[in-house]
Parts: sequence; structure tokens; C-alpha cells
Amino acid sequence: MNVNTKQFKRICKRAEKWGATQGPNEAFWKLIDPMGFHVLKAAPHGSSVGVVRTIALCKVKGTKQPEMLIVDVLAKDWDDSYSVV
Repeated sequence: MNVNTKQFKRICKRAEKWGATQGPNEAFWKLIDPMGFHVLKAAPHGSSVGVVRTIALCKVKGTKQPEMLIVDVLAKDWDDSYSVV
């Protein structure tokens, strides 16, 4: 799934609201490029009912090197990912 920063924040906040345990904190959001794009890929383990654990490569301000983060997203957002982007 490829998302821009606004979409990524929305997906993460929605998952956090529903009790997902893995995701970025406020300090992490300060490092993220607000105009960047991020790539999420389903992780081979760690998903649960209603939640997909992903590995996210995130565009950081001032560097071409992405930051890797484990992020839980709602299965509905993952299933609807092509309509989200």
C-alpha cells in the first residue's frame, strides 16, 4: 500500500482508536516529511482478527533514507487500500 502522509496519519489514528498496539508516536510524526509518500507491506506475523500488522517504510524530512516502522492498521483499511490512495 502506498500512501501520502495525510492518509498514513488517518489510517494510524483510526487503528489507534480501535486499540491497535503498534504505531507511530507524536515524536515520530515530527520526523516525517509532510509531503512524503510511505510504503506499507503486510508483515508475515503479528496480525490478529481485524488488524493487519505492517512494515512501513516512511519518508523522513531531509533524507532519502526511509525509516522502518512496524504499524498495525485496521483490516478494513488494508482491504480498502486501493480506494484509500
